Amino acid sequence: MFNPSMTEFFYFSHYFSDLLQILNQSINDNLPKDFASISQELKKELNLPLHQPIIMTGHQPILYYPGIFVKLILTSLIARYVNGKAYYLVLDTDKEKIYWKFIYFFKDYHREDFLLNDPKNIILHQWLQKKDQLLDWIERWELELYYIFEPSFVPVVKMFLESIKEFLHKSKKIKITDLSVFLNTYYTKEVNIKIEPIFLSHIVNTKTYRWLFEFIKSNYKKFYKITNTFLNQFRRDQHIKNLAIPFPNLKQNELPFWLSDGYNRRTLTIYDDDKNQMVLPKALIISLIIRGFLSNLMIHGIGGGFYDVVVEKILNEFLGFQVSPFVTTTATIFFPYKASINLIFPEEQEILDQIRKWKFNPEIYLNEECKLRRKKIFLYNLKNFYDVIKKNHQKKYERSILEDTDMRQNNQTLIEFINNNQNIYAKILHKEIQRTNHKIHLYTLAIKKILKEKLNLSQQTAKLKKIFLDRSLPIFYYDVHKLYEKYTDFFYKK
Repeated sequence: MFNPSMTEFFYFSHYFSDLLQILNQSINDNLPKDFASISQELKKELNLPLHQPIIMTGHQPILYYPGIFVKLILTSLIARYVNGKAYYLVLDTDKEKIYWKFIYFFKDYHREDFLLNDPKNIILHQWLQKKDQLLDWIERWELELYYIFEPSFVPVVKMFLESIKEFLHKSKKIKITDLSVFLNTYYTKEVNIKIEPIFLSHIVNTKTYRWLFEFIKSNYKKFYKITNTFLNQFRRDQHIKNLAIPFPNLKQNELPFWLSDGYNRRTLTIYDDDKNQMVLPKALIISLIIRGFLSNLMIHGIGGGFYDVVVEKILNEFLGFQVSPFVTTTATIFFPYKASINLIFPEEQEILDQIRKWKFNPEIYLNEECKLRRKKIFLYNLKNFYDVIKKNHQKKYERSILEDTDMRQNNQTLIEFINNNQNIYAKILHKEIQRTNHKIHLYTLAIKKILKEKLNLSQQTAKLKKIFLDRSLPIFYYDVHKLYEKYTDFFYKK
């Protein structure tokens, strides 16, 4: 059965009770009067509610996987809890590689990552590349679903594939962002959650955004000083030597914006002419807009949460008021593989250790009553005995084993030879142990064969795990209802 394992559901930057108290207030109650009017104007331009809490999350328009999709679930749950509205920001002004990932079967299991866009340009004006080839892949894939998924889960995947084919057939040209939004809409409906997209490109086209840009540009020196001061302090506090983490310092005359023709982009400076070109926000400004003027709460993944710790300090200092809080959430969930595929098997190193034991300590695979096993143990104890009296080594030996009558009688010649040549006792015993090991190996060849077969199976399983347990597989590989149930159970327990 499919058993999702969820970890780190919540990692609140503020106590939960304080968080709910903040969310039950209007964001304008926390804003200075001038900034409050800016917030209201921006919401009007984006057709957002003026007097309801707004809960937001966001990501690039990739094909979401569970670790990202849980942000949508949590966003909608909190919005419902505080009678607010849930939105996710579509970062369509970013550069990103967008893949459709296939697991398929041809004699063996394989992985195909199908690139859907041109990662050299920003996503905004990109159309779905090779749509016909993608449709062909999907139709071929439908024939292999029982090799990939649990039989009970196949109809769910098939229903989605039929919907995506219908979506792809509707238009000759489909934007990458539309494909991502369709996927999210399909699965949010599946679990009956309400969350709507907001495109960053729509925010960029508002008059309020232009005002914010001019405001930051006119206060450039203040913004530059605050940003670099807090970044340097953050790296010192966290003992980070890499100057690109969490993001680079602003250079002299550099603004936290991109200048773009809608396809390419470059960093904007205070001297650049931005007429007839797009001015796109960098991550720091996106946080300023979302947490300063739009949302009552921002939901981040782990990466964004780490990043926003320092962003929050920069924004609070620059704006002169407390920006809205944020939450960090993530999920670990395993792929619902077909029952005939065994992914639970000892690790390769564990079996290699067993093979090594067979090579050097093969007696462990013999019965305790076996004479060869008893002889091997006797020889080891004998060597330890001589090591203690000859070299003063701190070694343990069982006197009862050395006094075993049968063993002493069977090895009388060897014992006498050692007593007469005590200066080379170690060499004599080493050779005798090797001879004994060789005899034991002849009796336990079947064990070696079994271990080799296990090793082969372990290596095959490791290969399958890399394919099947990749946590970046898109959401349609998972039972989203199970994901939703686990998340809601945890949420309402809180």
